[in-house]
Amino acid sequence: MITIVGTSHVSPESGKAVSKSMKNKDCVCVELDALRYHAITTNEKRQPPGIFLKVLHFIQQRLGKATGTAPGDDMISAVKAGQEAGIPVYLIDQDFRVTLSKLRGVPLMEKLAVFVPIFLTPLKFDLSKIPEKRVVDSALGMLRKTAPRMHNVLVTERNAYMAAQITRIAQKHKNVLVVVGAGHAAGLQKLLKSAGLRVRVV
Repeated sequence: MITIVGTSHVSPESGKAVSKSMKNKDCVCVELDALRYHAITTNEKRQPPGIFLKVLHFIQQRLGKATGTAPGDDMISAVKAGQEAGIPVYLIDQDFRVTLSKLRGVPLMEKLAVFVPIFLTPLKFDLSKIPEKRVVDSALGMLRKTAPRMHNVLVTERNAYMAAQITRIAQKHKNVLVVVGAGHAAGLQKLLKSAGLRVRVV
């Protein structure tokens, strides 16, 4: 059985959700690649390249300060929980450099279509909590509509990559815990089910 936990990268509740789901698991898969894991765990202060990623980094930092949670704490909590449980921990996300390279090809108008509303529209949900499914679905639908190429790079292609990694890992482990951002949970569930795997989202 594959259990998917959808988290918020800036919500303190995410760590609790991961801990509750860790029982009786044989391994844990987290939405990180080696590069980002190193950057987070070593508190690397290097600024991300390009204005697009600088803005994204700024937004995550602001949201994190609002909730008292550093961006990436949800994934690090999952890694630590797996290590404490003595089970294998897998970093399943696509290499960040590959994602970055593809993001550079996204038209400027698409990037503006995503970021301008973020600065102009007040948030309508509690940042300290993991967003409800309807909120996530609405946000993903809006991203798909206003910035289809960005959605493809950030969501669709990474979902496919992570699903392939999970499928391979599930051949070696019976009970697999997958910890990913809430925006990836439903897409991964669909891909894994289509591959004939038993999967649930909590």
